[in-house]
Amino acid sequence: MNEYDQVSYKEYEQATRKVWSIENKIKDRIGYYPQKITEPFLASYLERIERSEVKPMKIYKKEE
Repeated sequence: MNEYDQVSYKEYEQATRKVWSIENKIKDRIGYYPQKITEPFLASYLERIERSEVKPMKIYKKEE
């Protein structure tokens, strides 16, 4: 491989690793791999995370 190919391959490999990392984190959190990971998907996901952080957690005791 010439120098240009090596640099190109290294950049491709780094980008692919980042994508795999993002996919795996999303899968761990929502339980599945989404069909597409797009900017609107990530923005919506981030908005849901931020909303859940400010929403108070309530625990209800089931009455018998």
